[in-house]
Amino acid sequence: MENEIKRKALNRALRLALLACLLSWGIFFGVESINSDLTRQNDLAAQLLTSYFGNLLAMLGPALAALLLWRFIDKQSPPAFKWSRLRYYLAIAAGMLALRALAISIGNSIEPYDTGLRNPIESYIWIIIGSSLTLGWVGGLGEELGWTAYLLSALTSSFGKIRAVFVSGIIRGFWHLPVIAWPLILEARQGKIALNEFAIALLTLVVFLAISNIFFSAMMGWLWFKTESIALAGWAHQWFDAVRDFAPLLIMGAAGSAATALAWSILIHLIQLVALIWLARQERTNLKGISPA
Repeated sequence: MENEIKRKALNRALRLALLACLLSWGIFFGVESINSDLTRQNDLAAQLLTSYFGNLLAMLGPALAALLLWRFIDKQSPPAFKWSRLRYYLAIAAGMLALRALAISIGNSIEPYDTGLRNPIESYIWIIIGSSLTLGWVGGLGEELGWTAYLLSALTSSFGKIRAVFVSGIIRGFWHLPVIAWPLILEARQGKIALNEFAIALLTLVVFLAISNIFFSAMMGWLWFKTESIALAGWAHQWFDAVRDFAPLLIMGAAGSAATALAWSILIHLIQLVALIWLARQERTNLKGISPA
């Protein structure tokens, strides 16, 4: 009976993964194909705008997949939409901004640059920033509705929180593969790298995406299990993306350095590790509470 329940949970996970990839990957590849043409035209503004809005649209794939499965396959209603508390939203935004500022400061101390605000700030950058602070929440909500509210919840009841985080993180990472692997695919198509080098590099990317998204899923899972607010999880995803991606557009110098990127990676993964440890401890406590005397 237990094995049957686990099999059904994995089937739900597989259906979501396949449908989300089907809905999103076409957009991912379409955007990158357009950007290949824009690269030849040397149109940076159009490239950035196409990438941002195309990826924002693709981020809705997991949500649409989850809604379709709830409606037509699972015959269930989505979880109730909860906003949670305002102070959590403010804390997340302030915390992400502070963390990014700390990463830039550390990066600049390791690898000093003449750091300052971009001047002038072109109109297309204002469009991206404004959209990130508004529509970015919709994109974050789109991913977390699928990966957290649907997938993580479906797996947790059968496998527990930690194993659910690992499985959902691996699936989430695989879904991101086309975006990260596209430059590598282009090099292989153009014959710039050998087939064996392409295979090794692709495998490395798969492992990297799996590990990084397991940690990211732990952070999103911690928020979800604490608040059951998909709105808050989407907000956290929005601010994570915003401070990571747009600091180099606004701050010249240290914001785009390798040292800053490393500092940001270490800091954010430490926070995500704390979330993973918290989930593990909570799960262990719950198991002790239900174990026979």
